[in-house]
Amino acid sequence: MLVPLLWACSGESKPSNGRSNKDGVFVPDARPFDTPAPGTPGAERQITGLFLTPRDTKVMKASLGPKSASLFQPSDGKSVVVFDTQAGKATNLGAGIVVAPAFNNGRMLYAGEGEAWLVDLATMQKRSLGPANVAFFVDDNHAALVSAQNRTAVLDLTTGERQIASSLSDTVISDQETGTLGGPLKRRQIQGRYVLRYAVDADKLYALKCRATASPEAELCGLRFREEYVVEANEGRVIYQFRALQALPAGKGEFMIATSPVCDDGSGRLIWCEEVLARMEAGSKPGDIKYARGSTNIFVVDVASGKARFIATVAYNPPTNIRPFNWPLSADSNYVVWTEQYCGQTRGKTRIYDRRSGRIRELDATLWVRMAVGLLGAGEFGSKALIDPATLQYRTVLPDNLGDTAWSPDYRYAAVGQNLGHGGLCG
Repeated sequence: MLVPLLWACSGESKPSNGRSNKDGVFVPDARPFDTPAPGTPGAERQITGLFLTPRDTKVMKASLGPKSASLFQPSDGKSVVVFDTQAGKATNLGAGIVVAPAFNNGRMLYAGEGEAWLVDLATMQKRSLGPANVAFFVDDNHAALVSAQNRTAVLDLTTGERQIASSLSDTVISDQETGTLGGPLKRRQIQGRYVLRYAVDADKLYALKCRATASPEAELCGLRFREEYVVEANEGRVIYQFRALQALPAGKGEFMIATSPVCDDGSGRLIWCEEVLARMEAGSKPGDIKYARGSTNIFVVDVASGKARFIATVAYNPPTNIRPFNWPLSADSNYVVWTEQYCGQTRGKTRIYDRRSGRIRELDATLWVRMAVGLLGAGEFGSKALIDPATLQYRTVLPDNLGDTAWSPDYRYAAVGQNLGHGGLCG
């Protein structure tokens, strides 16, 4: 049975982000679904056709083709290696670090031996850009050079002019793969005409410990599950404002929404997952991990009309004391792909929705996936293989031992460097 959560997409008043009272007990926030949070923009119109009620999902079983051995030798984990998947050639550039976005307009950036290097991919010739421990592209003509003291300079690659940025958050970038060094709004283009971004500063949201506490910030806590997004025209007009678990571009003039997750409260009723988790976490020990049972619905939304097209209901069973609960979701004009319960107690399978036929194929594999140039990229922290989503045959296979992997926008080149320590995708 679904309790008043149906209000979430009907425009009526309903529970939303959630806050904590002085006793630290989670209580719902009655702010309507598409009412902006304080300090965020207002929108011109609303999305229609969204709903939270779970629906049965019919799938067809499918198998991946045989995975061939890679044409390339394994990496030594220290050197910067560029793999040209079209020519079948690997180039070792020496010791260094590669950070996405590392590619732009036939060039690559990396840092090695205390210097930033700009590489011409056609010739594999490189030139020094000056001292840096980390380097990545800010846009078509600017590079961010980060020193050992985390001081960031933005370099104009045409004029050579440098400007000091106060922090990485001053460099607004659109990451190709991981998004790990994005700017505060994590801007993503939709067909070059619109921008999909967070409505509020992501740095502030991510700094919050999203639990029911008596702190003043607790009112924003639920945004870890119901992030607040806007879609705006390039001139800055806010067209849509909404909350969702995830929102991503989905082809020409479209974007995708995974709705705010709802969970079983233990009695068969569905309420916001964040409220269920807060109840489960109350009085629990920090190391205790329990799982709620819930779901999210995936839609593709047309920017021009605001109409949402339902794709599928996805199982979403988040754990206590771990934020975020990661799972892959991606789309292009032809396919929507995801893996249910990638970080769950029991992992699910990768699913591919064909937007032309409406059919969903469930693969005999559990992959971290994303759509890229019409292919299915598979692998954590940068794809390690590219698969044809129509035939399910492998197109490109990189060595198994690679760490974080950056790709060029056309997915011809992949690059790896020194393995950097960081947490896993599943907490």
